[in-house]
Amino acid sequence: MTGLKALIATDDFDFLDFGCSKGGSLQFGKSFFGGHRGLGVDIDPQKVETTRALGLDAVEGDVTQLNLPDNSVSFVLMLDFLEHLSGFDLARRAIASACRVAKDFVFIRHPWFDADGALMEHRLKFYWSDWHGHPNNFGQLSFYRALARSKNVHQWMLFGQDRVTDSHSPDLLPLDAPIDLPAIAAEVAQARPMVEFNFKAYRQITCLIQINPDYPIQTIVDRLPRSELLFTSGAGDRSLSRPES
Repeated sequence: MTGLKALIATDDFDFLDFGCSKGGSLQFGKSFFGGHRGLGVDIDPQKVETTRALGLDAVEGDVTQLNLPDNSVSFVLMLDFLEHLSGFDLARRAIASACRVAKDFVFIRHPWFDADGALMEHRLKFYWSDWHGHPNNFGQLSFYRALARSKNVHQWMLFGQDRVTDSHSPDLLPLDAPIDLPAIAAEVAQARPMVEFNFKAYRQITCLIQINPDYPIQTIVDRLPRSELLFTSGAGDRSLSRPES
């Protein structure tokens, strides 16, 4: 990773994208957060080449073993990344690495796994919950375990994004459906019996981690689409709020 350290030191990157895959999250870092120039890091050399072919910057590397100084960039992204790691410990190390190299904040977006048990009672499952490529069903408690004792974090928040309120969601499959299937057609979902859920389920969970206590984190909170605040660490600014979506 010596090359990465030199690259960060000599070029004007202001954010890193952990698990950049095919480059879409690098573009999100620019459009949503106003990032000037992002650098993707992915362990898969083919994905790195795909990202570079789009004219974006990317390097091959292990995000848990970055040879970078603290506070190297303004922010770090992890979008639909943690679920692909082999377990909690590796995910915790990736989050710790992000919190160390980010100066201002870390933004994580991740599939929602916390409703798996409740959905099972209705003989349903989210289509992403048993994919071969998703060995790490990281949930709300997992984020707490990973972040509760972090020394270089000012505060952190969890948001549920895109509420799923009933059994007519195309993201839901029958419990006995084969694994690795995508979402179903809306008309197929609407043909099943209607069940309104009395538990919280979302398409995604968002974790926003504030590193710099002076960073105006509320400006990000205000722009999160279709999101509900689920948990805040309570450190720092207790006035942080999330208006109703």
